[in-house]
Amino acid sequence: MPILISDTSKSWPKPPEGVYQAVCCDVVELGLEKVTYQNGPEKMVPKIRLYFQLDEMEPDGKRRYIVAKKFTRSLAEKSSLRTFIQSWAGRLLTKDQLVNFDVEKLIGKNCQLQIVHILGRNGETYAQIQTIMPIRGTQGIAVTDYVRKQDRDKPEPPREEVPF
Repeated sequence: MPILISDTSKSWPKPPEGVYQAVCCDVVELGLEKVTYQNGPEKMVPKIRLYFQLDEMEPDGKRRYIVAKKFTRSLAEKSSLRTFIQSWAGRLLTKDQLVNFDVEKLIGKNCQLQIVHILGRNGETYAQIQTIMPIRGTQGIAVTDYVRKQDRDKPEPPREEVPF
């Protein structure tokens, strides 16, 4: 009997290139990933991904576009996460702000994102966050129709037994 396998990968619609108002809708802990810096030894480093909901609707008009960016979970002076958050804030963060920084508090915060298209190694075109900027002088948007990854597919709590 044959064993059939189907390609179940999803193709997500990508937003057109441009600048969008956005809101952070999720922070996901990705765990440890193997990386190599400048041809040095491999290291296991903790990674996170920030998700943003744009103020632009997907072509079907049912939901907003979602874009994401992955970071090493570090706020070291030269880290990309620190640079990204400071660009978002529009200023440098103080030493006090950098101690025990809770990235979960970014959820619900508005920004402007510049989205560009890049060609992946597999030949696919991807939407990438090029730049983040603070949002000034405009009303923010709220997260809509989005369930955080940590809250998806949770088993239902056990039901109480009916005594009869």
